[in-house]
Amino acid sequence: MQLSRTSSHHIQPDFHTCSTGAALPGERLHLRKYVRCAIDYLADHELPSPEFPRLLLIVQAALDAQALFFAAVLHDPTSQELDAFFTDFVTRCATPDEPAGTQ
Repeated sequence: MQLSRTSSHHIQPDFHTCSTGAALPGERLHLRKYVRCAIDYLADHELPSPEFPRLLLIVQAALDAQALFFAAVLHDPTSQELDAFFTDFVTRCATPDEPAGTQ
């Protein structure tokens, strides 16, 4: 997955390695690519994938957080930075925390 920044305020997908999958009903076309990449990333790393409604919320939140973060730091991110932010956010939100006292 690669993400590219097209302006100082908007980040768009630029996928060369992700499959697009079927269209999500009622969702913008670009979201399906991010959802597919999130599913592929979690599967590639043998991590459980949450139910679809939750995963969609996580992907939307990751994109919003990514846009806000890079706008706030006034930094034009590289595609590697965008990928790392997105996958880290998705992984942290999608994987359950260890119960207290089991570490």
